[in-house]
Amino acid sequence: MPTKSSVRYRLAKNGKVQDARSTDARETNPLSGRARVQRAKAGPRHESTRVAAMNTLRVDIEGTAPLKLNKRSEESIQAQLYEQTTGQKAERKPREVVTEALSGCHFIGDRPRDEAGLSKSHFGIPAIAFRLAMVQVANMAGGHKTAARLAFFVDGDAGRYVRVHALAKPSISIDPVRLNGKTASLAFRVTIPTWKASLTIRHFTSAISEAKVLELLHFAAGSVGVGSHRITASSCGECGSFRVVRALRIVGGKEQSVEAPA
Repeated sequence: MPTKSSVRYRLAKNGKVQDARSTDARETNPLSGRARVQRAKAGPRHESTRVAAMNTLRVDIEGTAPLKLNKRSEESIQAQLYEQTTGQKAERKPREVVTEALSGCHFIGDRPRDEAGLSKSHFGIPAIAFRLAMVQVANMAGGHKTAARLAFFVDGDAGRYVRVHALAKPSISIDPVRLNGKTASLAFRVTIPTWKASLTIRHFTSAISEAKVLELLHFAAGSVGVGSHRITASSCGECGSFRVVRALRIVGGKEQSVEAPA
């Protein structure tokens, strides 16, 4: 027999004990019994669905510092795979400057055989590199990195790579580096003195404005950069910076000029 002190039951005004769950349901439901029956017969209500609109920008950039291309070589990946699958150290072979430098490049098309073939080669940078650079400076633009990761995307024009146009003859540079911040070593990189590229950026208009996207790219161009030995604080280098030359809005296949940040 329920008592007045039971949690499930409560004492009504007339002195009778009632089920508290049914009473709470009536108190929290603003509809009367007849209204609830009519609502049930009418079926579920269909709420309007808002479609997230995306805007597309085409942005031309130009390097303000040399670009050092950096990709992990296939030889290094195979050596690590051998060590992890056999438990034995891979044989250490003498390093070849040209071979290692060419292995550290993303080529669009055929890979050259020697340094002389670099002048006729087509290079690429992973499109994700520009996106990560923009996300890294989200705090500088008054935003949040987590939200920025979901608000815009950078597409490659050659698969997942952004095509890089070399405006001067590329060469191979030898740079002193520190492995894991300790061991002194040398890095062999293909370096492009002057370069340009074109970025395709898609963004959700309800999440980030067109002006904010260009502002992020402007900060990333001068504070982070792309490639190896870039100017970001963690690398403390002097390469990979760029500037925005022109920005276009793509609407229905047509281009509309957009004011880019100075």
